[in-house]
Amino acid sequence: MPPVDSSPNAPAVRSFCAAVAEVTGETPTPGGVPYGTDAALLVAPLGVPMILCGPGNPDLAHQTDEYVEIAKLVESAKILTLAAARLLRA
Repeated sequence: MPPVDSSPNAPAVRSFCAAVAEVTGETPTPGGVPYGTDAALLVAPLGVPMILCGPGNPDLAHQTDEYVEIAKLVESAKILTLAAARLLRA
């Protein structure tokens, strides 16, 4: 799959970074990941930036003992809701 690259200055990326900072108190640095996602299939036809933002340890993905802590799931829901609300107001 071709790599996916979204500008750190894209409104969606800025919105998610601001939401992460507000919810967690930590300012994220946008960057890449060395694995494939469905984003690679969606960027070209949709022409929109893609953001990977969610709970869980990537090292546990697709393992028999994969899990997400409930607190991290709640935190993720807050981030997604806040980012979406900001984008809808923009």
